[in-house]
Amino acid sequence: MSEIKEIWKPLSVKEIQYIFDQMSLHWWIAGGWALDLHLNRITREHDDIDVLILRSEHLLLQKYLSADWKGYKAFKGKLIPWNMYEKLDNQFDNLWFKKKEESTWAFQVMIIDCENDYWIYKRNGTIKRELTYIDLKTSEGVPYIKPEIQLLYKGGS
Repeated sequence: MSEIKEIWKPLSVKEIQYIFDQMSLHWWIAGGWALDLHLNRITREHDDIDVLILRSEHLLLQKYLSADWKGYKAFKGKLIPWNMYEKLDNQFDNLWFKKKEESTWAFQVMIIDCENDYWIYKRNGTIKRELTYIDLKTSEGVPYIKPEIQLLYKGGS
């Protein structure tokens, strides 16, 4: 277990799209990049890039990435190696990835919970939306979460 050190060399949106489009899972760009994709312009420099996936698909993510990438669970200010085939319970919803043998972080993955095709807001389980409601796509086909969902995460903390 190590302290979180924020030395980032984030992938671009296009690089994320290339990697994630090869996987058979639901994914969306999140964070500040989601807002910029919605505005169709870059509003600020981004130190990282966030991707959102469904909890039910996190082991599939690991399977696809395990050849080239090393994942870590971010938890209470620490990074813990994410072991192969390790199913993550609800306390883990934030993963950091870097290329094997590299020291800089490339992207972050947030895990969301859903039930019966409904996204559930972790901080208040009464806030739910159909999965088809929470996302949009750019003209290039990049999926991202709607601004109101992203702002709920940013403002809700």
